[in-house]
Amino acid sequence: MTNTVSLENFGATIKSTTLKNGIKLVSAYKPKSPVYIVISLLAGSRFDHAGKEGLSHLLEHLLVSGTKKFPKKEDLARKIDSVGGLFGATTGVESLFLWASFPDSGDFRVVLEVLSEELLNSTFAPNSFSKERDAILAEIGRKNSNPVGLLSEISKKLVFQGTRLEYSTLGTPESLRGISIDDVVDQYKNVLKTSGILVFVSGDITHANALESAEKCFGKISKEKIAALNSALPIIRKETITTNNSLKTDHISISLDFRAQNFFGELFSASRVLATILGRGKASRLAIRLRQEAGLVYEFNVGSLGFEDSGVFSIRTSTAKNSLEKVLKIIAGELQNISKSKIDEREVKMAKVKMVKSLRLSLETSEAFANFHTYPNLIAKSRWTVEDYIKGINAVTPDDILKYAKKYLNRNSWYLSAVGNITNEELIDIASRVWKTRIYHTNPPKTIDFDVLKP
Repeated sequence: MTNTVSLENFGATIKSTTLKNGIKLVSAYKPKSPVYIVISLLAGSRFDHAGKEGLSHLLEHLLVSGTKKFPKKEDLARKIDSVGGLFGATTGVESLFLWASFPDSGDFRVVLEVLSEELLNSTFAPNSFSKERDAILAEIGRKNSNPVGLLSEISKKLVFQGTRLEYSTLGTPESLRGISIDDVVDQYKNVLKTSGILVFVSGDITHANALESAEKCFGKISKEKIAALNSALPIIRKETITTNNSLKTDHISISLDFRAQNFFGELFSASRVLATILGRGKASRLAIRLRQEAGLVYEFNVGSLGFEDSGVFSIRTSTAKNSLEKVLKIIAGELQNISKSKIDEREVKMAKVKMVKSLRLSLETSEAFANFHTYPNLIAKSRWTVEDYIKGINAVTPDDILKYAKKYLNRNSWYLSAVGNITNEELIDIASRVWKTRIYHTNPPKTIDFDVLKP
């Protein structure tokens, strides 16, 4: 069974150049395709100041709220509308993105001008500051009324407790009220001087054209030494369980997480294959056990997320409160099996084939192709492409998966979060019957005298 997909299959030619000031330009030339541009900065929520969580996200809002040439947000919008395009911005844990997409490559310079205006000439007007802060407060309210969003928030805080990765991307009402416009401007100046910056262009734009425009728009940015992250983020497990019962529902959403390897770790590809075996698709192990055989859940997600200095392996689903223990026992049983014996070579091979061949669908658009490549190229020392991803997946063996599971999916690295009508004490009692391990929780402290993961 052939399991090779190359850049030719995507009709793409990838080239890269680093400008004299250290800004990276990567282009994926795809003739006759719509164009997508993303400017990515290493400036996500982990770089916020303590007590001012949400600072990077507020900066993102203000970057697209008005510039010297386009004073109002609607002026920016009209310019992009005039070329039939879309634009926006996003903030994540490590990155801040400014992006735009448009159908005609002849409008490339027009769109890049808008993006460069956002990055270099935003006005940070006081009235925009107030309005955008209020908009984010509404955004927080919406997230807190959504079990999926709320689960993401509390699980991140639990898994990365005591580190900057626990910071809320949106911030809190209290932290936002403590942020001044001067704080945002200072953060912006620091980001522009010290943050890694990547410009990724995907679509019907040659590298030569992209480079000429990038040098004109961004070549004069004065960069100081780019800040580097620590080699490894500390693992802290003062608490292993957390709940939020603000949503009074007996349908409980859960996230079972394990601190794991960073994006470029030697076993990170193995974690991705394992995530596919466990929970990607209707033929995955948990799909069969939880959905088809037991009928306990409607949907679930298994994923491996890597950052520059850390990572997390997550299993998320939701179920009726009276079925929660059964669901956790099934998950624990699968994790125990994977940690004790090698997965059959045929199952591993099928997972790898699924992952590689499905790329032809998932990376079909210029936007998807750019987003797939953006973060790795922002943090990598050399160019990274989908071919590197495929090479890593194809190299994974059953031994690699066993090694990963033994090292990371064990009693010393798990965390459990739940949203719904459930208390910490109730979740601890359920966990005590599911996992034979010791559970730490600061309020109230409780020790469960077990020693191995076993349903």
